[in-house]
Amino acid sequence: MSHERKFCVSSGARKTSDSNVTIRYTTAIAVLSLAGCSSPPPPKAESPAAQPAETPVKIGQFYTAPTHIGRGERAQVCYGVDGAAKVRLDPAVEEIWPAMSHCVEVHPNKTTTYRLTAVDSAGHSVTREATLKVGPRGAESGGTGPRMIQEVTVNKLQVKPGEQVTICFTAHHARSVTITPGQGVQQSAERGCVVDKPAATTTYQVLAKGPGGQTDTERVTVRVR
Repeated sequence: MSHERKFCVSSGARKTSDSNVTIRYTTAIAVLSLAGCSSPPPPKAESPAAQPAETPVKIGQFYTAPTHIGRGERAQVCYGVDGAAKVRLDPAVEEIWPAMSHCVEVHPNKTTTYRLTAVDSAGHSVTREATLKVGPRGAESGGTGPRMIQEVTVNKLQVKPGEQVTICFTAHHARSVTITPGQGVQQSAERGCVVDKPAATTTYQVLAKGPGGQTDTERVTVRVR
């Protein structure tokens, strides 16, 4: 009585459960073809991990300091961006670059609207405008006298709730300067800083007062996310 066993082997010889039957390599190959055996499928390639979505480009702040100057005076155009690969200012004044807080000096001879464009690595862009008025100053310009505040800086434009921020200023010809809200003592009427830990988006006001009672005001906003 003949014995028949089917095996899928790769080489050599192998015995069945019946010790009297040995299937050699050549026979195993034949059985392989008849039985339709096949090698185990290759392991599936793992899907690439999902890439985190890119943070969209944002303009955190864009303003002129001050907002109104007399003819022949100078001012600053300040900006802060997040997620930008490059930035452009029109009309162009000098080379600028992506930064959380940066200012450039301008001295237009007429009222000028500046436009800041920020572009991310994917080509997405956002734009913001700020107008600097040139002419006789009035109460509508945020002050009642000559420009005293030269610069306002903040170390972070966006923080988590309770995270500390530092707001600093430089001023000329001021009798006193205060920043509200905030804690700390300004070193002098020419320069100083305060710190704060905002729980919600906060606008800080820098108020300079001159010897004759004139005032100059600037503001900067820190967003809490």
